[in-house]
Amino acid sequence: FYNYRYNEYDEGSLITENAIRAMLLDRSGTMWFGTWGDGVSLLSPARQKFTHYKHLPGLKEGLPDNWITSITEDKDNNIWIGTKKGGSSRFDPNDKTFENHFREFNTAENPVEITYVYYDSRQNLWIGTFADALYRYNPETGKKEHFPKGSSPNTVSQKRISAIAELIPGEILISTYGGGLNIYNYD
Repeated sequence: FYNYRYNEYDEGSLITENAIRAMLLDRSGTMWFGTWGDGVSLLSPARQKFTHYKHLPGLKEGLPDNWITSITEDKDNNIWIGTKKGGSSRFDPNDKTFENHFREFNTAENPVEITYVYYDSRQNLWIGTFADALYRYNPETGKKEHFPKGSSPNTVSQKRISAIAELIPGEILISTYGGGLNIYNYD
């Protein structure tokens, strides 16, 4: 085992002493680490040094929150980052810019915590939350669809989503805290 650690005297070290909550190995071979309170660290395989992105208050199109819950990659190599109370952000690795989505999740009185983000084979971003169930978002069209907790079609069994995966194209698995496993089929 090799242990990467935060070193306050080395800007190329891991960004945090706190927990790593999310990880992703992207198509370029870069490792993404979402931290619990310190933003995102990227480990470049070529440089073997970390690059960091943190939320900067007042910056409209930067990382929206330092509490990272999940990371996924889309077909265009963009990185989607879910946060505790800042919504979701799409990072373009070519021009190194953030574009924030689901800003309505970032309300002072009742922020919606994203627990999981998943990009499926049909170019949809699935967003699981801690208390507001499930969303499907199409980045191409901007269409958002909410799947609340319930017992009727187009609802999920629990408002707390823990993970999302795709078994086969169009068959989405949604695991929950206390509501079992949901399978959603769509054409």
